Amino acid sequence: MNNLTLNTYFNKIKNLYNAIETIKNFFNNEKPIILCLGSKKYNSDMLGPLTGELLKNKYNVKTYVYGCLSYPVTYTNYSYVLQFLNLFHKDKPILVVDASIGNKEELGVIKIVKGPISPGLGANKQLSKIGNLSIVGITADNTFTHKQLMFKTKSEAVYGMANFIALSIAEALGRKNISKNKAV
Repeated sequence: MNNLTLNTYFNKIKNLYNAIETIKNFFNNEKPIILCLGSKKYNSDMLGPLTGELLKNKYNVKTYVYGCLSYPVTYTNYSYVLQFLNLFHKDKPILVVDASIGNKEELGVIKIVKGPISPGLGANKQLSKIGNLSIVGITADNTFTHKQLMFKTKSEAVYGMANFIALSIAEALGRKNISKNKAV
């Protein structure tokens, strides 16, 4: 392993630790509802559903997770999901995971935002803000056209980001069991 590889590895470990601590400290041992937004139709938008899938099937988190590859939370069912959350989880904190577009230099960056986000802005959708803590991954360059967004984003990059986010959340919430045999 050369110095550059070693530095990159230690930076990833440090970033993972920082993400875990931020999530853990924000929720102060309370289990949040996790809402993973996005569509599985496009690689650039599947960060949320893929993270939800990993949380449920690989990391077995012990909290409610809404939005996965089988049942994604998209702009078409978003208002129904909000109504459901208000009815069954009224005063519970919500952790939101969503993909975003950004500058070319930001590709692959994962941001943790204290407070709500406005999902759907990259697709020119006007949806209600949601979340007490939000994790947003920059999956596409804002200079891409809509058609380019569908084809330019690499699924491997999104999977790596989703796995990082899911592992951070699972560790912060004190995961119980990790399934070594379940692949997503």
